Amino acid sequence: MTSTLLSVSGFLAAVLLHSVAARWFPLGNRVKLFAFVAVAGAVALGFSMKEKDVGVVLSAFLVYALLCELYVFAFTLALGSISANMLMLLRHGEASLAELRNRYAATSMTSLRIQRLCHAGYLRQADEGWTLTARGRTLAERFARLRRFLGHE
Repeated sequence: MTSTLLSVSGFLAAVLLHSVAARWFPLGNRVKLFAFVAVAGAVALGFSMKEKDVGVVLSAFLVYALLCELYVFAFTLALGSISANMLMLLRHGEASLAELRNRYAATSMTSLRIQRLCHAGYLRQADEGWTLTARGRTLAERFARLRRFLGHE
């Protein structure tokens, strides 16, 4: 089996395992869950390759990593997309305009985002509102450094 085909096969297996694992652990962080599955897949890919050429092995891992990154991007985009969430809601049946406006009003969307940030361990409720946890502060600092690096301040 060629290294590229092996990479694609490994990626498809990782997506399938992610789907199964997400059903076993429905309340967990799905991105972290995929990261765990993807690393396990990379290790399996390494053990299954019989290639001795370092360039071929490296290219196989890069193809695998690219596919995994694209999957995570698409997965998180769909998770946070108002349009994608609205389509998922409407696939179960009709909803009135008032119901959609209420569900996707700025306040309910803010509440949903706060809930997700709390569940992920980045926010906690304080006396007067919300505050970052230590984990949230670390992430905010990393975002600030990335924004400075990219010139987005």
